[in-house]
Amino acid sequence: MGWDSREPANASALAFLEALFPGEDLPGELVLWGAPSRASRWHSPAGLEDVARAAETWGKTENVYFGLALQDRARAFEAKRREGGNPTPENTRGRNESAVAIGGLWAEIDTTDGDHKATNLPTMEEAFDLLEGLPVAPSILVLSGGGVHVYWLFRELLTIETEEMRGEVSRLVHGWQAFLRERMKAKGWKLDETHELARVFRVPGTLNHKYTPPRPVTVDLFEPDRRYNPGDFEPYIPEGIEAPVIPQGEDDGRRLDDAEALRLSAHLLERARTRIEAGEARHVTTRWAFLQANDNRIPKGIAASLVEPLERAATRKGGGRPIDPGEFARVLSWAYGKPRRAPWATVEGKLEADGPEAPPRDAPAEWAAGLEEWRGTFDRHGISTGVPNVDNVLGGGWRERRLYVVAGLTGTGKTAFALRVAHAAAEAGVPVLFASYEVEDVEIRARLVAPLVGMFYGKALAPDLLEAKDRNRLASAWEDYARGAGARIFVSVPLPEPDATPRPGSIAWVKAHAERIGRAYSRPPLVVVDYLQPAATFSEGFNGDAGNLRLAVGATSLGLRDLARSVSSPVLVLSSIPRSAYLKRREGYRLPELGDLKESGEIEFNADSVAYLWPERDDWEAHEGDDEERDPLASRPILFRVVKGRQGGTGTALLAWNPPMGTFADGGKPERKPREKRSRGKDEAKTFDADALASLVADDGKLNGGTAEIELERAFTIAAAEFNVTRKKFNGIVAKYGDRFLEKKRGGIPFLVLAPGEGER
Repeated sequence: MGWDSREPANASALAFLEALFPGEDLPGELVLWGAPSRASRWHSPAGLEDVARAAETWGKTENVYFGLALQDRARAFEAKRREGGNPTPENTRGRNESAVAIGGLWAEIDTTDGDHKATNLPTMEEAFDLLEGLPVAPSILVLSGGGVHVYWLFRELLTIETEEMRGEVSRLVHGWQAFLRERMKAKGWKLDETHELARVFRVPGTLNHKYTPPRPVTVDLFEPDRRYNPGDFEPYIPEGIEAPVIPQGEDDGRRLDDAEALRLSAHLLERARTRIEAGEARHVTTRWAFLQANDNRIPKGIAASLVEPLERAATRKGGGRPIDPGEFARVLSWAYGKPRRAPWATVEGKLEADGPEAPPRDAPAEWAAGLEEWRGTFDRHGISTGVPNVDNVLGGGWRERRLYVVAGLTGTGKTAFALRVAHAAAEAGVPVLFASYEVEDVEIRARLVAPLVGMFYGKALAPDLLEAKDRNRLASAWEDYARGAGARIFVSVPLPEPDATPRPGSIAWVKAHAERIGRAYSRPPLVVVDYLQPAATFSEGFNGDAGNLRLAVGATSLGLRDLARSVSSPVLVLSSIPRSAYLKRREGYRLPELGDLKESGEIEFNADSVAYLWPERDDWEAHEGDDEERDPLASRPILFRVVKGRQGGTGTALLAWNPPMGTFADGGKPERKPREKRSRGKDEAKTFDADALASLVADDGKLNGGTAEIELERAFTIAAAEFNVTRKKFNGIVAKYGDRFLEKKRGGIPFLVLAPGEGER
């Protein structure tokens, strides 16, 4: 079965890796290696999608390979140190002695299609004929550009838990390739020896740069359900095949007596309980505890006594996924198959140096793993909004696993903004789920297509009023868009479906659509929800009462945040603004605050980022809020103001919004204008003191229960504009006069709170 060329380039890599390394909580790490740079990258097998993307990006400039066996980083580093090297993740490849698991058997058949020195090679057609005649059919065939990589998948990942098993696994790989070599030798062909557990093969979806132009590495046969047990290959292994000699790490051979082992186990259990109480997932703590037990020579039988108290401690805390006795046994066996590291000189000395309050021994390794994960983010970029100013203020665009809330007054282009965002993502190859609770499907699509032909979307919504040439032009663009970027935009409108599961319009319904799209495109989609308040009416907790809407909105925003985390999607949800915000607008121009959100408390807390689409000051003051005085065809300046950014900070971008076209573009830099009610002259910085800050909070803050409060960042922005005060000076005043300003946080945002009467001092 050939791979569908219409899929994204990394889809074949991801599907291939998931087939080769099945299951969850996989041991070790997956290593990528590049040539000619000879650089390595270590990845967690839990993030195979990141591995596929990294390989795709890296493979555009050089040859990229992956290790056929998952690797123990600590043991690979130890081997490099024994050789006199200074190991880093960039200069250390996988080793035979550090391999911890394989997903199947493999072989590399060079053919006459490639640039090889050997001449006794089959053609590609002859190689396929040979493979079809084997007693065990391949599961996957990858065309490498100069030959074919052949894989036979195991039903389950084959873990290497002991050194004896390492020898058996090596014998199996070596023996199966020896059988293939005999088959090929009988036809006069040569088969390269690739039986090492440290062997690397090319990643599908990359390029073979040995040739000009580079040749793509593609999946030709993909039958992931064709799987075998390791014993299925034993009848074909020639007699006399022995495992290659694999170097072992150092071991002082020291043994603990039972009394020492029991004493040390009690100490280890106390440390494990401390980690669980601190919030660490139970399966992480379990792996750590058993590795510690093995490293320090605690007999496996005594280490097994940790099973029940570990489970009781984890159950009380409730963190992490459940681990049954069978899972404990598997993890225990896995840990005791690891090489021992840094044995203790004496139990007494170790207990003294490594008490319950000391950091765990593997903390440096955990830091190293964290560094690698951080470096891995270099290959992950945010999804562009299509407007560079907005990308900058968001910190690089929409990021996976985050919930973005964009709110605004009526008539500030929220839906138009969401549609432009969806279009930009689709143009970049990202699938999009647009869940519309207000606008019909056909209107959404018309509003997406109309700007592409320079047509006001209002005219596109009334095709019967269009001239024939305009109607044909729009229809043609519609068809072209459906075959291009539009094919990646999925519009979902909740329609009544009695007894449907999940309920149309519910968060579970949105999640099901997002997961389906993610599977189809092998990457999480951008999810757009237009908009929050009507979506909340589809929640299970909404009973139709207006008073119940607040609770429903809170539950829906929480559900969308959880959706972003579980599907690994960026989720953009639009939100309305309450009537009070309109009333404040009539009192004079003001910038929006976090508390302006409708049903704001829960939304503020659950969102990773909150932004407003807000009229720009000059535009608003020129028309005094009267849209009738404005040229209906002219673009309008609109602020995209981020007031909460859990990861990307806050800031403001100026946009040019064309309402009839429904488009947004960069509008330059917004001007910061001082207000007229406080003017301090040239020596403004010198006059900024506690009284000035109190006056600022009293004048610009909002009343809440008899106190005036203002976001700390907003207070500094005003102080910087009006007093020319530095951040250092501002922070110094806040710290020095803390008795007057009660600083607190709401939804992660720091506020300054001024007690009643303080502003009059």
